[in-house]
Amino acid sequence: MDYSQNSYNLFLGTSLLLSIINKRQRQKGGSLVNKKATESILVCVNHPDFSKELIAYGKRLSLEMNLPLQVVNIQPSANGYCARGHEIELFYQQCKEAGAELTILFDDDFADATAKFARKTGAKQVVTQLFSSESGGPDTFAEALHRLAPTLPISMVSVSGKIYHIYPNYRPRVFQKTSSVG
Repeated sequence: MDYSQNSYNLFLGTSLLLSIINKRQRQKGGSLVNKKATESILVCVNHPDFSKELIAYGKRLSLEMNLPLQVVNIQPSANGYCARGHEIELFYQQCKEAGAELTILFDDDFADATAKFARKTGAKQVVTQLFSSESGGPDTFAEALHRLAPTLPISMVSVSGKIYHIYPNYRPRVFQKTSSVG
């Protein structure tokens, strides 16, 4: 079997997997994307090695805040429907165990896609993995997401299990009493 045949088989397998996931969601009365924004906790997963911890922390928050749990995985748009099927199936199983809804998006700007999806689903908090940049500096995904959604709390879970937070920039409104002349 040559490379093109393997690619085609992967395409068919991934397409079938996404169709099955979509069908399962519809059978439960849901869809892959909420049509109506309600409040939720949003967990961003991208690596199966650490997704279980992220989903578990998101589940804990959803129980504490009494909100539904949404999980999003964003694939590069170049992947199209040739996404990594085995990872998507693992994400689906973990979401099923946690009672969460899984959405797969294809976009090259992960932070922008996450911010848009957070608005669409009414996310009250985002949970993601803490990534350090190549230079050892701060997490550029979280920084970009915070710039795009400055009122959204972001919790970042490190590989060691430590949790870091970015809280919104709330600017209190100052009301001045106006005097009436009369």
